[in-house]
Amino acid sequence: MPDGETIPTSPAEPGLPAPTPGDHGGTEYDTGAITGFGRSLEMAGKSVALLGPSTPVFEGSDKFPFAGIPVVGLFFVHRFNEIAETWADCAGLLEGVLGKECEKFFQVAKNYSTTEEELKAAAERLRH
Repeated sequence: MPDGETIPTSPAEPGLPAPTPGDHGGTEYDTGAITGFGRSLEMAGKSVALLGPSTPVFEGSDKFPFAGIPVVGLFFVHRFNEIAETWADCAGLLEGVLGKECEKFFQVAKNYSTTEEELKAAAERLRH
């Protein structure tokens, strides 16, 4: 990016200064990236939470022989339902993992910000 451009961090936040060729970022730059990744994990967890309960299953599969569906079809139906139940369980686990991990990223970003503030305050005290 040419000098003077900014990197957008989110629609609600103003952009941060673009890094120059010799610049390795800094805690403020990293904080925006870390928080953004945490938000992505949080949104992914919420999306998975919506998909888990909406997994389709065949209801009343024990009554299929009476409805004229061959017994061989029951094997497919039972297998399909097992897969759907497994997916719903996995979606719940994935939602929990993503939720816990996004909180870790938010905490890391908070730690970086706190450290940056403390370093700035210490540098200011040393100047005076």
